[in-house]
Amino acid sequence: MKKNNKCIYGILFFISIVICLIIIGTTQENQKPKPQPKLYEFNGIRKHERPQEQAPDFGELPMDIFIDASIVPKVTTPGLAVQISSIIFKAIHGENLVATYKRYKVTLINNRVWLVRGYNTIVHSTLMIQKNDGRVLHISMNPNKKQNKQYKEDIERLLIQINRFKKDNNYISKYGYTPDSTVYELPNGVIKDARTAAEVGYEIIDFHKSQPIQIELYDKTLWYIRGTLSGGGTGNLSIQKSDGRIIAIYYEKN
Repeated sequence: MKKNNKCIYGILFFISIVICLIIIGTTQENQKPKPQPKLYEFNGIRKHERPQEQAPDFGELPMDIFIDASIVPKVTTPGLAVQISSIIFKAIHGENLVATYKRYKVTLINNRVWLVRGYNTIVHSTLMIQKNDGRVLHISMNPNKKQNKQYKEDIERLLIQINRFKKDNNYISKYGYTPDSTVYELPNGVIKDARTAAEVGYEIIDFHKSQPIQIELYDKTLWYIRGTLSGGGTGNLSIQKSDGRIIAIYYEKN
């Protein structure tokens, strides 16, 4: 009888060990980080085949400039302005620094330009982005000032810099402002790489994240982004590498 009891206890002990091992294995499996879906695929550099309509200052004009569609805002809300600014801050000023930004301040100037500032306790990054076409007009990083006393003076100074190419009273209403040297002195442009282009693309267009968007670089100056939309169909987006200007947006039904 005692021998049978020992056998039963042994079997129960063995079963309990197996159950514990299964539980531990399942827990460890659940704790493993799940692989993130690939957001984009970069397909290389291509030759620009369409005629390029040159802007009076730098780069290209949006394709819809002559049918008045360019006045339809592409960066419509302060929240979207902050999201795009944060992506560009990370690309230009570094992810580690931007991770310390706990506060953003947004001002809309002349109903045309978003002025976005991200702050930590020591410094802040500044970005000016045009509402109608997403063109970045200024980017910088500066130490914080007590109570931000020179905020209005800073806005006036920045407006003078981006307004220097104004030709007449209709110039800004048609073409917008011109980026200053903080943008055009960037060696790789505002949208410096395919990753930055992809992240901005996802903010502008509601691409479905179940499959990667396709990215190409035309003539080393224009990012072309194409992908499946969340609601079905295909979205196409062209962004200027130097300043982030949205050159074209169009959609296709499947």
